[in-house]
Amino acid sequence: MKTTSLFFALILLTSIFACNKECSECPKPVTAQSSDVTRPVITVPAPEDQTTYIGGDSLLIKTIFSDDKELSQYRIEIHNDFDGHSHGKMDGAALPFYFDTLVTISGIVDSQEYKIFIPQDAAAGKYHFLVTALDAAGNEALFVERDLTFINPNDTVPPGVSFNYPDFTATGLQFTFVPGKDTFQLPISATLFDQLNDGSPGVLKSYSLLFKHLGLHAKQMQTASDSGEVIYEIKNTNIGGSAYGLGQTLILNKSDLLHDHDYLLELIIQDQKGNFIERDLKYHIRYF
Repeated sequence: MKTTSLFFALILLTSIFACNKECSECPKPVTAQSSDVTRPVITVPAPEDQTTYIGGDSLLIKTIFSDDKELSQYRIEIHNDFDGHSHGKMDGAALPFYFDTLVTISGIVDSQEYKIFIPQDAAAGKYHFLVTALDAAGNEALFVERDLTFINPNDTVPPGVSFNYPDFTATGLQFTFVPGKDTFQLPISATLFDQLNDGSPGVLKSYSLLFKHLGLHAKQMQTASDSGEVIYEIKNTNIGGSAYGLGQTLILNKSDLLHDHDYLLELIIQDQKGNFIERDLKYHIRYF
């Protein structure tokens, strides 16, 4: 490898693993000073996106790197994403899990498979798994990212909820604005609760109540995990206790809604150990 290419590669590898979703000032990849301008390619069979692990589990990593001429290095990092989401540090005594490895490779294809151990006391919450690679000319691969969740082995039970109103077991509800009225009140009444694996009381942390416009393709959307514009949002990030009475009333403004369209009421509840539950109810709105 030329001296210049080595220098560029070192600069790249000190910065490319800042989380691309949240880093607006990360250095841009350096253009390789070589006739080779083709990026290497990364394939990650494991872990799968949105996988949940319990502290004490082994996390299987499978990667395949390929290049048209010569591979050079790859890097894998796992870091917490507590600040980027509503999932903060769940256990005050636990430390966030962190993993970082930089490996030299060669040839045009390299396969790797190994397991890493997740400590039982690792802080529960959302984590990012990131992989990137360089070839011998300094070209950087398009990074591969997975979103993972770690939960506490002593508390793997998600929170529960008992609804008084509306009926979340319904397949969907419809309401129509009364002629001459510009607002509609949507009351939500429920009891939130949490328990540990042994049935003893757990500790609730937060809830989020959202009302989403699902758009023109709502009939193809199955859950709130699909896309949707948030129109109203109410949060409580410090509930505490093992039970909580939720009483809220959403004031829906006719001017914020579209006639004859589908909407979604979404409730997400989280406990102190990072376990969460989601309940969704579809609405169809009409007005004249």
